[in-house]
Amino acid sequence: NNKLDFRKLKLFKILKKIKEVNYKLDLPDNIKLKTAVFYILLLEKALVDKKIGKLIIDKIIV
Repeated sequence: NNKLDFRKLKLFKILKKIKEVNYKLDLPDNIKLKTAVFYILLLEKALVDKKIGKLIIDKIIV
């Protein structure tokens, strides 16, 4: 099957909001993509514990 599969990599900084539903991400050089712009439904918001200011991570996906 040649289709791309969704996978979670890690957290990336949002560089720019392109349109209401598109965001440009700060991707490292080792991720080879034609564009760093993603549709909002492909992204997930990182959960942060407001008391301690740290990420809430349920599991690590590699």
